[in-house]
Amino acid sequence: MRRADNSLVGVDVLSFVQGARTYAYLTFTGADIVAGSLADGNYRLVINADRVRNRVGRALDGDGSGTPGGNFTDAFYRLFGDADGDRDVDADDQMILQTAFGTRVGDDTYLYFFDFGGDGDIDADDFVPFANRYGARLEP
Repeated sequence: MRRADNSLVGVDVLSFVQGARTYAYLTFTGADIVAGSLADGNYRLVINADRVRNRVGRALDGDGSGTPGGNFTDAFYRLFGDADGDRDVDADDQMILQTAFGTRVGDDTYLYFFDFGGDGDIDADDFVPFANRYGARLEP
């Protein structure tokens, strides 16, 4: 995985079989992790087809061309506070945060993606990083 500046992001992969399927669980590591999550920015994940095979040994068709061997590529971003996924932190996101403010894990209105510190509640410690990003926009 790489950031937009082409620097590498550490990834640990844990794979396991459940039923007839193999699953891969990715954990990001290194300096790009802030409070347990990826740092704000644009990312590109590439799964190399020559490293993924099905049960009969055929390589991944990651590009969906119908021919084994194409890599799978996914571009995505992370911007703490962007609850509605429109690449900015604004009043719409603040309204969503307000519904979750003061909640904790297990509450119906708890929203994990606003728990910046990962401590199980949404409080002033989570609002400050949100406020610091208010007005921010992440370009593709």
